[in-house]
Amino acid sequence: MFFVFAGELRKRPYVAGAAWWTCNDYQSRYYGSNANGYRPWGLLGPDRSARPAYHVYQQEMAPLTVEKTGFQPGGRGVHGLR
Repeated sequence: MFFVFAGELRKRPYVAGAAWWTCNDYQSRYYGSNANGYRPWGLLGPDRSARPAYHVYQQEMAPLTVEKTGFQPGGRGVHGLR
C-alpha cells in the first residue's frame, strides 16, 4: 500500500514530505479492532517490531545519508565538520 502512496508523492514536485498516521499500533476498544485489541495501522507492531512498510517509509523519506568524516575544533565556538 505504501508503495502506491510513495509513487503518488513522487509525481508531485511541490510535496516536500508526508507523515504516517501513527508510528505504532495502539490499543482500542473501537468496534472492529483486532481480537488482540490493537489497531494495526502503525509502521511498528504492538511489540515495536518493524513492519515491511517501515523500511519502505524510511527509504522514501530519508533518501540522503550524511556521514561525518572529520572534525576540526576552532576558536570562538566556530568548528569545522567534514
